[in-house]
Amino acid sequence: MRKNVRGVLLTPGDRILMMKLREPVTKNEFWITPGGTVEPEEDFESALYRELKEETGREGFQIGSMIWTRESTYTWNKRTVTHREHYYFIETEQFNPQMMDDPESSEVKAFQGFRWWTANKIRDSNGHFGPEGIADFLEVLIKDGIPKRPIDLGSWIHKSE
Repeated sequence: MRKNVRGVLLTPGDRILMMKLREPVTKNEFWITPGGTVEPEEDFESALYRELKEETGREGFQIGSMIWTRESTYTWNKRTVTHREHYYFIETEQFNPQMMDDPESSEVKAFQGFRWWTANKIRDSNGHFGPEGIADFLEVLIKDGIPKRPIDLGSWIHKSE
């Protein structure tokens, strides 16, 4: 199981940054928060700084508390991958992210774009979002603030209305 770290970049206007990826074999598209794999020599925060620089082209983020965790299993390029994901809160102004250009990176080839979303726009969208239920998680974060300890999204009961 790989360790993975993701940033929940949230603006004062309650918009979250999501990036759209396309799976190379099925061509299925989905939205996720920026982040990626923690390398063996890295801690979570170092890995998140590196991933945010690679994926958004920006540095200097103030990484806040770990707010969510989850285990995620999916198929990518005909291989089953399991991650233990750790989500960190980052308050930021809205900016125009720019994926760094690395022609060898499979992520760059899968990358389809960025968008700043509100919880309501996510809920109203026909798109696929990871983690499932992120609109609900985001609304609770906005309403209740940073949790005292990270919430395991695997134990979250997703409520559809």
